[in-house]
Amino acid sequence: MSTFFVYILAAMAFWVPIKSHCYWPVTQKCLDDTAQHYVDIAKDIAEVISEPGIKLPFTGDNYKAKSALLMISIATTESGFNRNVDSCKTVGDNGVAFGLWQTHTGREGTCSDRKVALRKAIEIVNQSFIMCKNFSLLDRMAGYTNGVCSTNSARSRIKMAKAIGYLTAHPYTEPTIEPILAEED
Repeated sequence: MSTFFVYILAAMAFWVPIKSHCYWPVTQKCLDDTAQHYVDIAKDIAEVISEPGIKLPFTGDNYKAKSALLMISIATTESGFNRNVDSCKTVGDNGVAFGLWQTHTGREGTCSDRKVALRKAIEIVNQSFIMCKNFSLLDRMAGYTNGVCSTNSARSRIKMAKAIGYLTAHPYTEPTIEPILAEED
């Protein structure tokens, strides 16, 4: 279990507590099933974000954590990690938005493979960042959320501020082996 995976899982559970998917009376089975669903999602996010050659929305320091948190933030606000949305039993935007990231990319791939859905969502986020590059960081998701770039885009700002706020409150650094190796000298 990687620290990156654990970081992603913690952010997911912080924003949408596992218990919120279980209705009263809360059963252990519901909690266990939902926890496993979160683990599966976090694993897929960690794997896709870490794929060699994948173009992520952020570059520079902590680009993987920033990109992962943004994708988690989008899923949080678009689907809340709902199992029925993830499997496309429930769709949004009058039947044209699919998967955890509610992309308008059609059912094919998006509904059968979460990793495909995430790659499609990352591609759209990248397009939004390019399209809105002259706007503030908080507004660069406007292309994704509204289809057009705009200043003070509430839906963009909510997603971006959530990701930035979490990283600020819960910094992530990639573990290294250098200190361990140095101790052996």
